[in-house]
Amino acid sequence: MELKSRNVAELLAAYADMMRELRLRGVVRTSNNPVGDYAELLFCNAFGWERKENKSYKAIDAVHHEQTYQIKSRRLTAENPSPQSGIMRDSDKQPFDFLSAVVFHEDFSLLRAVIVPSAVYMKRRQYNKANKGWFLMIGADILHEPGVQDVTGRLSEVAGHIDAILAATHLAATSAGK
Repeated sequence: MELKSRNVAELLAAYADMMRELRLRGVVRTSNNPVGDYAELLFCNAFGWERKENKSYKAIDAVHHEQTYQIKSRRLTAENPSPQSGIMRDSDKQPFDFLSAVVFHEDFSLLRAVIVPSAVYMKRRQYNKANKGWFLMIGADILHEPGVQDVTGRLSEVAGHIDAILAATHLAATSAGK
């Protein structure tokens, strides 16, 4: 689709169509910005985590072997190149064991993906007064913190096979329903 020749209404309609199709394929769970849902999908498929329902567990996006994970993401653009994680509210009481964060390039390819122990998050987090919440900078220096895992390669591998993974998941769900 040639985007430059499209008017605003056509571009917004195409975006709505894309979001609906991504939802039908199981890539996103909400009608919001797809960056967060895509990050959750990649982490959960990469590590076999159980993805929790939206809003059912405050500050917890996934669970695995009784360990809890908050998953945050950021998509860099020319207008906003900051590797700041999404805002987290109510994180004063360490509600999760690990913060899993991914920074995407503008085209959704991965720049960096990390799993950060809660203690490192608590030590390095910063407060954003305007958004009334906490964030973590996911720059290269985070990799020097104790216990931080660089999982960029693993998530990139999953992203490269996401269509096959989703097809297999759909097939398994369809077979189980018969």
